[in-house]
Amino acid sequence: DHYACAVSALLACAAHYQAVDYTDIAGDYMDLWNMTDTSVYEVKNSITYGSTQNGNIGPGFVSFCSNRGVSVSQSTSYSPSYSFFTNFIDRGDIGVVMCGIIDEDTNERSGHAMAVEGYATLKKSNSGSTVHTLMVFDGWGDTVRYLNIDFDGYTEHIAGVAFNG
Repeated sequence: DHYACAVSALLACAAHYQAVDYTDIAGDYMDLWNMTDTSVYEVKNSITYGSTQNGNIGPGFVSFCSNRGVSVSQSTSYSPSYSFFTNFIDRGDIGVVMCGIIDEDTNERSGHAMAVEGYATLKKSNSGSTVHTLMVFDGWGDTVRYLNIDFDGYTEHIAGVAFNG
């Protein structure tokens, strides 16, 4: 068994573009793993965990789709604005957000990549202040979550990949 957050995010993106072979999801997962040059960082409890460089996420996915006859282009941004994400969602596409935080338990940086399938701007009615969120599939649960991209505790700028298919 393998798990890498970027690969899991890309599998969701592949489903969006109808590039998944549902008779061989494990094979597609490993193809995405290989096409994004995901590297093993830990094997624990018979699970192989991987890490993917941000710059490999978009190009690897484009190659994966191309091999399946699906034409998708990508744009990677290392300091995306909120509109970077809302633009691809509004045109019916999907993408990936990448961020890093300091783990409160270990006090070490932890990175994560998640599929972005929507967004919501939350507004306080009493003050009018807003919070920009992305609707994400985080790869850990089976429900949607909302990522606050205005959070100031990220270890570096949020990065993003926008797909166009």
